[in-house]
Amino acid sequence: MEGARRFRNLGIFALFLTSFALRAQHFAPIAVGNYSGVHAAKVNPALTAQSPYKWHVNIIGAWTNVNNNYINLQLPYSAYHTVFNTMPDQYKTVNGNPRFDSAFLYEDLNRKRKFAGLGAMAYLPSVLLQYKKVHIGWLNDAVVLGRVSGINEPLAYAFKRELSYNKRAFNYFILDKNNNFNLGRSAVSVNAYVSSGINVSFSQDLPWKQKMMFGATVKKVWGLGGAYAKWDDMQVHKVSQNIVNFDKTNIHYALYQGRGRGTAMDLGWGMIYHKPDYKQNGDYLKKHKQYRYKFGLSLLDLGSVRYDNVQATDIVNATTTTWDATGFRDQLIAADPNAIILAPINGIFQSVSGYSTDTRTENIGLPTRFIASVDYQYSKRVFINYQLMQSLRGRFTQHMRYQSYAMIAPRYEKQKWEVSVPIFAIRIVTGK
Repeated sequence: MEGARRFRNLGIFALFLTSFALRAQHFAPIAVGNYSGVHAAKVNPALTAQSPYKWHVNIIGAWTNVNNNYINLQLPYSAYHTVFNTMPDQYKTVNGNPRFDSAFLYEDLNRKRKFAGLGAMAYLPSVLLQYKKVHIGWLNDAVVLGRVSGINEPLAYAFKRELSYNKRAFNYFILDKNNNFNLGRSAVSVNAYVSSGINVSFSQDLPWKQKMMFGATVKKVWGLGGAYAKWDDMQVHKVSQNIVNFDKTNIHYALYQGRGRGTAMDLGWGMIYHKPDYKQNGDYLKKHKQYRYKFGLSLLDLGSVRYDNVQATDIVNATTTTWDATGFRDQLIAADPNAIILAPINGIFQSVSGYSTDTRTENIGLPTRFIASVDYQYSKRVFINYQLMQSLRGRFTQHMRYQSYAMIAPRYEKQKWEVSVPIFAIRIVTGK
């Protein structure tokens, strides 16, 4: 049991791939609202210029999102009962708490490549102040990001079974008549950082109560460490039970644990298109609108984090190279689960031709992305928001990356409270 526990601690790939599908709302649906205040800077640094407050303070807030196209959570009862602990007694522990069973996790085996994403952000104490038409904010947050991009299903299947022959972990690899298997291009990464920045935004009044807004946020970033692994397409040829040949290897993995430092910038533009509704006597209609549309364009997290003393390994070979996999699983199990180092993995691959390892300085890019938003005011309290977020980092990069998405979010808004029901369409690509 101890050996199995140690192996699970080292199974970075399996950790991500066994994440069950769970989606929690983040602040994007309400960050474009009229009373979002300092939160608006998380979507568009220009939208803070519309805040009606003289000052606005965020004490603490958080959001998280986990999703994948491999493991699904299928409860034998409604998730509603989980919240109120009203599920049948056979699904409770002796103490009356909900009981989790691994049988609730369902593998979606469809021969498609596997993708997963993990994102979490803590909104730390922040403040926004207004001076005439200028808003100045001090923003602080902490971010954790992880992702798996394009893992071949047989490889995901093997990692979930801890690479154990007893669990038939490798039985899902289907070789062609020449004992070859094509391993697709893939990437895995995890990162954490804290940022603190100054947001400045201002608005320019236009005719007919319309308004143009501009804003920028300049941030200082402190990296808290991370790791990545990536490899290009390659053909794997099975020579014998434990010996395989790799054709044209291009494998890179790295670990950075020290504190990184960097800078970043957010840029934003917004416009309010106003079409007031009046009665003939000049009074407002009961459903008088603050605006017809509010448009926004922004570029977020333009920058990177510099890490020194990065432990990095490269396996690059333009020809065929051989790997003897005898005992590689035992080497992983024998490793100290509390020591976060590359030595166990390096020990497995160091005999492969083209292997090299060193300590270097490396810049890890922040999750640069483009956001377009349109907020439509349907009635006095009801709004419909559309957002498109496109990551500007590649799917197989070692840099940080948010998943791209499209979202429609109806919103009911009052000054002291608001509620939104976002509908997401997260872009998970299953092809090359």
